[in-house]
Amino acid sequence: MSPISDTTVLSALATECGLMNHVGTQAPYAIVSIILSVLVGTVPIGFSGWPNIIGILLGFVVILVFTYFFCQPILSPTGKWDPFTALYIKFSNDPLLDQPTQDTIRAANGEDLSGLAEPNLVAEKVVDEGSVEDVPPSKEQENSDSAASEEVEGA
Repeated sequence: MSPISDTTVLSALATECGLMNHVGTQAPYAIVSIILSVLVGTVPIGFSGWPNIIGILLGFVVILVFTYFFCQPILSPTGKWDPFTALYIKFSNDPLLDQPTQDTIRAANGEDLSGLAEPNLVAEKVVDEGSVEDVPPSKEQENSDSAASEEVEGA
């Protein structure tokens, strides 16, 4: 598992995630695959426990069983996550991680989540204590917004 492979870098860029953060999120899944391939394929075949084809078929069945019993659909109607993500959310104590769960439930129920954020209404400023206070748009922002609306009306 190299953090500088082309697929890892492209996946991190596509998801707008830091490279090492992406590696950290994918590591549990890679480790499960490595352990299963060693236990079902490499060790038994290396010690003549069974023929190659049996190791390949058994590995395929074990991966399917793992996927069926441990993995969750991407848009779960219950908002339930796979075991690795659930453990991360549980131990991170980050209140922002409740939002993706709620968004997953709403998306699974067919709601359109693309129009949730309305830009330029009110800017938010995070204060040191972690609270959020509303800040009205700046004069420059108001001037640029009014100039843009005048251009649209004049056209």
